[in-house]
Amino acid sequence: MSRTTILSTVALGLSAMAAASAPDTYPNYEFGNSFYLGPTTGGQYITKATYSLAVPAPPTDFVTTNEDQTWLSLWIGLQDNPNNADVLNMNFVQPLLNWGPDNEVWGCAADNKHWCAAASTYTPSEQLSQEYVPLPDNASLDFVVEMNTSTGMIDQSISMAGSVISKESDSQGMQPAVFYSGSECYADGCGTLDAHSKYFLLVGRRIEANRV
Repeated sequence: MSRTTILSTVALGLSAMAAASAPDTYPNYEFGNSFYLGPTTGGQYITKATYSLAVPAPPTDFVTTNEDQTWLSLWIGLQDNPNNADVLNMNFVQPLLNWGPDNEVWGCAADNKHWCAAASTYTPSEQLSQEYVPLPDNASLDFVVEMNTSTGMIDQSISMAGSVISKESDSQGMQPAVFYSGSECYADGCGTLDAHSKYFLLVGRRIEANRV
């Protein structure tokens, strides 16, 4: 396995671009800042992604009407090469950081001054998700998504202060080729979110990458 920096990896097999907004056919969703890396080329694929997130303060200035219909999600995840296909028809492994003006509606026992986290995978038929875990103030989370060579599944975990708080295994046979993020608001009025930082490491067949 050869190893290279992310700048070389981008040149070899990953292209960087801005993630597109949701199509007009999904008018209830709005998207903020994001990144998109991929797809890989030359038979390369991502076998492991680890990333950390300093959880930002919850949004401010959110709309206070219909609070039980609004949620905001921050996610980073892995997916097969879409090959110009509709990504909504493919599994997407995406551990979630979620917040809502009424978190309990979405199954998290936290007030609206705190976030919730859960290992989760989008599939065309349903969202596979573990129960939401309420997060304390100023939390820092570590995420791992990797191919399990023994089971063929994609294993994901979320850790806080060195302890795993949520994990999930699914998407057997996936060979991830894209790595991207989203700041996703369902319904209007999710408010203003402070800047937040991410660190990630990608390890793949013949590639290893780091970026701050």
